[in-house]
Amino acid sequence: MRLILVSLCALLMAGTSVARADSAGVVPKKLVLIHRSTLTGPKQKLLLLARDASVHKGAAADVAAISARLDISWNGMTGSFVMSAGGYDGTSGWVANRDSVAKYVNKAASSDYQAVRSAVVRPGRGLRVSGPHIGGVPLFQEPVGDIAVCYTVTNGSEVHRLGARWPATACSYDLNYNGNPTARLVCTGGGVADPSCSASCSAELAPNAVAPALLSETGLFADIVTKTVATYARPYAPQYQLWADGAAKNRWIYLPRCTQIDTSDMDVWSFPVGARAWKQFDEGGVLLETRMVHRYGSGPDDFLFAVYQWNAGSTEATLVTSGAEDVKGTEHDIPSSADCQSCHGSSGGGGGLPSRYLGFSAVQLSHAGPGVTMASLSADGLLTNPAPAGFAIPGTATEQAALGYLHANCANCHNTTSSGLGFLGMEMRVRTTDATAGATGVYTTVVNQPVVSFVGHGCDYRVAGGDTGDSCVHFRMSERGSDTTPNGNQMPPLASDVVDASGLATIATWIMGLPPPPP
Repeated sequence: MRLILVSLCALLMAGTSVARADSAGVVPKKLVLIHRSTLTGPKQKLLLLARDASVHKGAAADVAAISARLDISWNGMTGSFVMSAGGYDGTSGWVANRDSVAKYVNKAASSDYQAVRSAVVRPGRGLRVSGPHIGGVPLFQEPVGDIAVCYTVTNGSEVHRLGARWPATACSYDLNYNGNPTARLVCTGGGVADPSCSASCSAELAPNAVAPALLSETGLFADIVTKTVATYARPYAPQYQLWADGAAKNRWIYLPRCTQIDTSDMDVWSFPVGARAWKQFDEGGVLLETRMVHRYGSGPDDFLFAVYQWNAGSTEATLVTSGAEDVKGTEHDIPSSADCQSCHGSSGGGGGLPSRYLGFSAVQLSHAGPGVTMASLSADGLLTNPAPAGFAIPGTATEQAALGYLHANCANCHNTTSSGLGFLGMEMRVRTTDATAGATGVYTTVVNQPVVSFVGHGCDYRVAGGDTGDSCVHFRMSERGSDTTPNGNQMPPLASDVVDASGLATIATWIMGLPPPPP
């Protein structure tokens, strides 16, 4: 689909690290919005002109972190135009125009500063539009009340906003512009600054590349002694759990104000700079450890992995980097910082996912349970491509249970993303586009597929239909070592000393219902 979008207004001052909201008194000069339906899909053009004597502009070193969002509403409807971080393609971007106007152009700056005329949407570049209508009703209707615009530009931790409002009497609306089935809205003059949009967008937590020494300093708790979680830390739970030797887990996510998760690739999310996620472990109500993953920069590996061990009185937790075994007399082991990176990923092809947030994804949040879900993220405007209905794992109940288990427990390493163990050719993740169980990577790369590197262990197939004994996935799930005697056959290879009997039974039931390998 071709989408045409032009956005003009104040941008960011490069090199600063203090988040702020500004441009409160700037009144946009003109708003033009055009929507045209064609055989190839809708074409949309947005023009917002604002005069500002102190235009902010992203420097070349910052362009990968720049994102922009324009929310527009009238007649009780809202829509958003989004340029996600990374939309800058190296040849186009934000430039200062004459008369102190900032424009987004799709080519190198020229004498006439021609604005974007036809930006084709491509992953990782160009401009993307999200949610141009609500509930199937086109956003482009003749206004009967005010037209409100709120423009947000983010560069790392710095946020700038500009708000404006036009009464319907200051705008003209044409449903058949130039004799074509094209809706055109033009607002000129009479616009006023909208202070509600210019409210502070300062992030509650600043990005930090250094792990704090104490859990209480990470921002999770408003009061760690009473275990009062900060209001900006949102609880969530993946619908398929990663086995952790039976330990109970609680999870929270923090997304800085005025940011979104880039979901242009629904299976490979990109989190905004400053995002943090915590996962807390306990057994029988006894707190053991809390882990944190924090994106502190815009680079693909700008992630901090920190682990905190709770003290005897569970009043504080202290940073540990080398791990710990049998915490508080349990079987639970705390991983080292290096172990965290080996699972979440820190370099291409070593295992992990590009997002680094393993259980916070489209498939895992497609449920109706408590906490953050695909529906709530979409409703709150936190996804560049909303998907409130979520994505169901295909297949029968038995297939769904098995695919979900493998997705949560195996696919974090065995996937074909840029971070996964791609050399094995095993795709154990369920993708949001998988329409049938047979279309999933598990069925195409694992079921009835001979082993490649794990040979000589009595199993000849990754999964042999109807035969758990000849299925190496089942065999490796049933193997475990100990703290003193590691077992190289066990899977997952880290953070588990106990076989997941329930998970093993789920996989066994599924295997026994599969057709056998071809002769």
